[in-house]
Amino acid sequence: MLWVGADTLMAAWLPDGNWGRAYSQARCLPLLQLTALLGVPGLLFLLTLGQSALALGLTCGRRLPGGAWAYAAPVVLLAAALGYGTWRLRQPLNGSVVTFGLASIDDAIGPRASAEYAAGILR
Repeated sequence: MLWVGADTLMAAWLPDGNWGRAYSQARCLPLLQLTALLGVPGLLFLLTLGQSALALGLTCGRRLPGGAWAYAAPVVLLAAALGYGTWRLRQPLNGSVVTFGLASIDDAIGPRASAEYAAGILR
């Protein structure tokens, strides 16, 4: 939860947002469907949950009361997310076709950029 909180703050404060973190799962479409329900923070939480359970297991081992639940939860949640994503991808498409584009710029438009400078980059 701490990493998801930090990532959310980085998304708000950094110029590039949280690009490159949860987006690493862009090729795993069933898993990516989780963002329709929970957004990027929900996906990131699920991705870090397995590592957290592994660290917990290495630290506490069998001494953790109810440890089986803590170790099984990431597997069950991942399976549920993949099942939901697979089901969602098999649904028929509804609605109209939307065309969109993506542009990448190498110049920065900072908060102190003049209107002329920013207009040239945006154009």
